[in-house]
Amino acid sequence: QKTVYDAVKAVDYSCQVLIPGFVWFPADPVPITAETRIADYLNLTVLGGVTKNFADAFNFHFYRNTTDINYLDKMCQQAQATLSLVSKNSWPIFLTEVGHLPNSLSEAQKIDNIKRWLMVSAAYGFSLCGLYSHEDAVTLGSPATSALVSAAIDDTYRKLTRRTIKQCSILADGTVWLMFSDYSTMRV
Repeated sequence: QKTVYDAVKAVDYSCQVLIPGFVWFPADPVPITAETRIADYLNLTVLGGVTKNFADAFNFHFYRNTTDINYLDKMCQQAQATLSLVSKNSWPIFLTEVGHLPNSLSEAQKIDNIKRWLMVSAAYGFSLCGLYSHEDAVTLGSPATSALVSAAIDDTYRKLTRRTIKQCSILADGTVWLMFSDYSTMRV
């Protein structure tokens, strides 16, 4: 981490250096929390310095093979808890990889998931929500080969850009509801 940080900052000090992307999985066999494990990594002393001092932002990945959006909400909360544990609450959070694991979801379900992922990550104030398809256009639904996926991403982006989210709720039916500062709403 220090080697990369020092090299990047030497070229352009304004560039943000992210920590390596972390992935949390349900039913993790390790009997400690994900927040504690990642906080332990960030507090490591390596090459004469503490790892967390050689980064400017937090980064995690999210993959699921269902339409259950509550798990993403939990991961967002874990990301924030991790930053609190290492006294880096001001760091921006990047969700650099988000995608479907191989599954039997329909294209319409995948599209709704993508919209919901974008909405929830925006509600948490994340700096980026990057879609990732494991180099497999079938798994995620590639915006390059699917006009429907591309349109869904563009439509959601347009609806979220330059808007202040006042409230976000995950409803009992699994849909995500947003209310903006102008009191307009969006539900997917």
